[in-house]
Amino acid sequence: MHLPSWLHFSLGLSCFQGGCNPSSASNDQPTQTDRPEPVQPYMAPRTTGFGGQQTAVPKLGGPASPFFLEKNGYTYSDLHGGIIGVYTERYGQNNEDAVLELYIDTETQVTTVFSNKLHLESHGIRNLQTYQIIQALHYEQGMDIKKMKWSAMSIDHSPTMETIREYRESNRLSPGDDIKLVPTSEGWAEFVRTLYYEMTYKMVPGAEIDRIIVKSQTSLDTDVSDGEAPASEMIMFSFTVPLNDNEAAIDQKAAELAAEDNLNAGLQAAKNAMDAYVKNIQETASA
Repeated sequence: MHLPSWLHFSLGLSCFQGGCNPSSASNDQPTQTDRPEPVQPYMAPRTTGFGGQQTAVPKLGGPASPFFLEKNGYTYSDLHGGIIGVYTERYGQNNEDAVLELYIDTETQVTTVFSNKLHLESHGIRNLQTYQIIQALHYEQGMDIKKMKWSAMSIDHSPTMETIREYRESNRLSPGDDIKLVPTSEGWAEFVRTLYYEMTYKMVPGAEIDRIIVKSQTSLDTDVSDGEAPASEMIMFSFTVPLNDNEAAIDQKAAELAAEDNLNAGLQAAKNAMDAYVKNIQETASA
């Protein structure tokens, strides 16, 4: 039976919440005393072949405009329990395969992207970027995109995987150790240049990314054989609105811990939704 390609990811998602890897680093990695110079995010060329992240071309309207997705050749549906599938005739067969699968937890304001196949979409002038689709979904469903606190994505990009591997090696971290970075951290610049930062940094208007976390997924044996390897890493970005001088956080460490607790709750909600979806598929297939 063909199950969703991200089922591997679903089965291992609990490991992203710290329960499967006792060796995971619990603190931020080495930091610099001075804030580094601003770094330009990675900007993928039109011929990149990944993520649909092309240079800007005119679109029909903006993410907040009515029917923005439809006008640019996309539709979406609730697959089950809040999991959203985005479709386009430019990907898959008979418009049956989702080009993007995600879950938006409105309680924790964590958006989890299970599968992103925009890089396999045939090129056209109406191709949208990941952040544009997610913004449009928020607007069309009456959700406030500016309230989003975290974006979590499974990683399927060799250069980003290489950046993660090199960072762990240079900081004497084990392959399964967490990576936790803030703008003053050594290595922040390298992660700002990754494709996933480029996908994310425009996602929440007026906000900045103030924290990056990378977690490794423990390999699990499954009976699913869809020809795809499971995502082995997940990258998460925290959004914050710049504070003025009178709004500085009283306890920065407490705020960071609260933010991670919120992230974990959002990931758990995404996992619960995935579990329910997979169960529904299995029950339907066996009926």
